[in-house]
This record gives sequence, structure tokens and C-alpha cells, in this order.
Amino acid sequence: IPVHLRAGDTGYTAGGAGIGSRLLNLALLIGGIFVVNLPFGYWRASVRKLSPTWFVAVHAAVPIVIVMRQSLGIEWSLQILPVMVAAYFAGQTVGGRVRRARSGARLSR
Repeated sequence: IPVHLRAGDTGYTAGGAGIGSRLLNLALLIGGIFVVNLPFGYWRASVRKLSPTWFVAVHAAVPIVIVMRQSLGIEWSLQILPVMVAAYFAGQTVGGRVRRARSGARLSR
């Protein structure tokens, strides 16, 4: 995943964020996107598909992701968008599977 340096930034300045810290921030963002979407995926699995509640469950995490990205100092880029989207849907998917697995375990008791 390319991480672009700003003009004049060598990545090794004493006060600036180096390439290593930018990669760490990107990893934190991707992990955070996944974790934030787990409960929304869990919720989404319990509602009717394409209902208004389903759309809220799918999109409610977007403002949280935007705030996370901005707070970590990661600029919006088409290059990191596919990875962010993959983490988003992975969190939604895993959360939904946890919901279905738990409800299936309850039914079989």
C-alpha cells in the first residue's frame, strides 16, 4: 500500500511523522474499521435485508470511520480506499456470522 510523503517531508524529520508511523496509523485505521463494524454487522444480521434499519446498520459506521481517519492524519486517497472498504465489509460480515452462529447455538439447545 503506497503511503505518500507530503512535499518536503523526507519521512525522517524529528518533528514529522515518518513512513513507519504512517504505516502504523494505516494499520490502526484498518484494524479500527474492522472492529467498529463488528457490532453493526451483528445488528444488520437481525434485520430484514434492504429495510431502512438495514441501511442504517450498514452505513452508521461511516462517520466513525471518517473521524478515525482524520484523527490518525490519513488523507483521503483512492489508493487506500479498496483496503478500507475491504476492512469495512469484513467487519460487517464477521459480525453477521457471529450473530447467526450465536442464534443457531441457542436454537440447538
